[in-house]
Amino acid sequence: MDAVGHAVARAVHAGTAGNPFFVGEVLRHLIESNAIVQQGGRWIANVDVANMPIPAAVRDVILRRIGRLSRTASDALTFAAAMGRDFNVGILGVISRLDEDTLLAALDEAVAARLVDETAVDTYRFTHVLVRSALYDGLSASRRVRLHRRVGEAMEARGGRDVTALAYHFTEAGPEHVRKAIDYTTLAGDQALARLAHDQAVHFYRRALELVDGWNAGDDAERCELLTRLGTAEKSAGDRAYRETLLLAAGLAQRLGDTDRLVRAALANNRGWVSRSGEVDAERVAVLESALAALDERDGAARAMLLATLAAELVYVDDRPRRVALSDAALAMVRRIDDPAALAHVLNLRSHVIWAPDTLDERLQNTAEHVALAERLQDPLARWYASVTRAQACIEAGDVAEVDRHLARLSELTVELGRPHQRWAGTIARAWRELLRGRIEAAEALATEAYEAGKASGQGDARRYYTVQLSAIRLEQGRLAELVSVLEPGFARRPHIPLLGSTLALAYCEAGRAQDARRILDDAVASRFQKVPLDVVWLPEMGLYAEVATCLGAATPAALIYERLAPWPNHVVFNGVYVLGSVSHALGLLARTLGRHDEAAAHFARAEEVHRKIGAPTLLARTRLEWAHMLLGQVGGAQVTRARTLLGDVLVVARDLGLASIERRAHGLLAA
Repeated sequence: MDAVGHAVARAVHAGTAGNPFFVGEVLRHLIESNAIVQQGGRWIANVDVANMPIPAAVRDVILRRIGRLSRTASDALTFAAAMGRDFNVGILGVISRLDEDTLLAALDEAVAARLVDETAVDTYRFTHVLVRSALYDGLSASRRVRLHRRVGEAMEARGGRDVTALAYHFTEAGPEHVRKAIDYTTLAGDQALARLAHDQAVHFYRRALELVDGWNAGDDAERCELLTRLGTAEKSAGDRAYRETLLLAAGLAQRLGDTDRLVRAALANNRGWVSRSGEVDAERVAVLESALAALDERDGAARAMLLATLAAELVYVDDRPRRVALSDAALAMVRRIDDPAALAHVLNLRSHVIWAPDTLDERLQNTAEHVALAERLQDPLARWYASVTRAQACIEAGDVAEVDRHLARLSELTVELGRPHQRWAGTIARAWRELLRGRIEAAEALATEAYEAGKASGQGDARRYYTVQLSAIRLEQGRLAELVSVLEPGFARRPHIPLLGSTLALAYCEAGRAQDARRILDDAVASRFQKVPLDVVWLPEMGLYAEVATCLGAATPAALIYERLAPWPNHVVFNGVYVLGSVSHALGLLARTLGRHDEAAAHFARAEEVHRKIGAPTLLARTRLEWAHMLLGQVGGAQVTRARTLLGDVLVVARDLGLASIERRAHGLLAA
């Protein structure tokens, strides 16, 4: 069965309590009415599980059992059916107008007939949803409306706190009670969101919007408020509609001149870092700029968070000074006003805004502060973001113990939050960590799982993340050439997308298409790599181009790349999706290409130390392989002996981890 089929199965079980006769009759009815059909060996369902029809045979059995009851018991159950599957004796007494002894006697009769069960003191439940449905379906529309009104009013009179039930009853109580229906439905959405029941919150807010549109379509202020709440819930639920919902809310707020709601809609329409990898979402940026223009320029948490969010959405605009200035202003402002929650928001986004090799020390300081702040706030979402940014900064610094501490916390918080967006990003993190450990099959399985989670949660760039992560996996496997057909169309359409050109050039190298690789490399060199912005992908881009220049033996590009990378020998190259390795490894490749063997040896030695420290066996094997390659090109028995030792170590790792291309190259060098 598909997912809907499983939902039907659960609904049938819940509605029948597993009663074999009821189950059989319900399924037979669903088949006969083509609500479920068999196609290609699978059962496909096309039915609203919340409103499955009751087969005539089942209805007849239930009604015969009810018909054996006294008139008082039958009437009491009919009133109870309007309350739902579960019902309270006190409220049932109010709406049925039966005295307590009479009502309890009627319920005892129903329990004896196995139509209801007593679940707690003064609380009963219909044994089957179908029993309740058979009774409820027998009520006329007019009778239903009046019963729902009486139930709602009785619940209110008793200080009812079950806003979900109140929302339901007043929604069904007729047009004169729509105001109460809207209020309680909105409260039900608020409660669902507070307890992290994101899908339920979406359902209630959408229902409240329908009620507002049907009853009071002219109240744009209330509609704007509900759209903002709905968009926030949709984002938490992983519903891709949230972007459009919040843009609609922002547009309505602008027309109303409602600055507060405009600010809230603008801030909600961001996922905690840039909303589209490699691109700029012009509509989101426009809303953020409008919200800033609508606010006065005095210090405030809203203004600081808007500045920080705008800076994040401009990550892929080639204007680093502007976005850093926006982030600087946000940080200075939020420190002046001393707002811890706003500071956590700004620090999280700042980590992505200033991400570049020259800011690692600052990012380490900022993320340490972010972690401590999130702990004080005791906000699981703030803690989740703090662990993400801390792990990202620490892997670049080579502090793998701190990385693992925060990835473990990230996994726990992802489960606690239950948000599809967090599950997607958390699974990406688990995938790159497994790849770093050399567990390639596990990494690929997690990358695929992340892709499916990203699609399901409406991440428009989920495929892009997956392609980047898959390219790292295929590189380790020596199968990067397989991705040429995947990378070429994307590069032709959007050559500006980060990492796309450099990855394709390296794939061309592995495929033996040196001229195509050289064309991409020469284009980058022509601008002296000015097209590669100094941001999160700068080190990965330069690291990939170092591999390409080495593969092609291109001395002029190699010299230029070496000059660019030379200030950062102690950095680990990381792009948020995978670890490419130590910058010293790339410097060793480039120095070897330039014939500067002593420098290359020193770089390879440093890279070996880093890769051993971070527990990266595949990266360690690559460094030793390239080092041995260089040594074999030199004169001297000692160099050959050292090369053989390195290659022996490489072969052990390559065989253990299934690194076929590295194993082939090692054997080739040994044979030579």
